Amino acid sequence: MPRPERNITKKLSNEKPAPAKKERKLTPYNLFFKTELQKVKLANPTLTHREAFTTVALNWKRAPENPANKK
Repeated sequence: MPRPERNITKKLSNEKPAPAKKERKLTPYNLFFKTELQKVKLANPTLTHREAFTTVALNWKRAPENPANKK
């Protein structure tokens, strides 16, 4: 016997919309990654996205912005 179709995406009339998420402050890593990725891609346009990410991650290890390097 076939099941009747259900509309599971239909919201109930008494449901409230989800509250807006607070925007988080970017971490030093996020800030570095955002700017450095653009620089790496401009300097090496033939790199794949994955290779550019790997390069930026390696640059982060030596970066002065990295809190681990501020000792």
